[in-house]
Amino acid sequence: MYAFIFRPTVFEYSFFIRQLIKLYARSEPEGDDETDVPADLVHHFLLAITTRPGTGLCFHDRGWYPRTDETETFEGHETEFGDDVKDQPSSGGVHNKILRNFIKTLKIGEDLRQQEVLRKIFEACPELVQG
Repeated sequence: MYAFIFRPTVFEYSFFIRQLIKLYARSEPEGDDETDVPADLVHHFLLAITTRPGTGLCFHDRGWYPRTDETETFEGHETEFGDDVKDQPSSGGVHNKILRNFIKTLKIGEDLRQQEVLRKIFEACPELVQG
């Protein structure tokens, strides 16, 4: 009756991303078109899913400040985010665990594209800079 929804774990997402990172090694054009470089395609794909908060694998965070509960009640009204009500720090920890694991696997000394991905991730998720 109900369809099963596959929801990958942090470990599975990390595995998928590590497989994508391997495509950075393929920097020669494939096919007749000079723009069909797998490394460039995976680079733009990773930029799209890792550097836009609220899209893909990049979740909204509060930067250097501790997280608040996702939903809080204030005078009987429930809000989605704790930004506009009194802030109650939650248990802490990194909100973007998948990205934290991802940046550990980047080879920023070998590829300028990977340096760009790391820089843009840090701009989008400042909480990862301290970790």
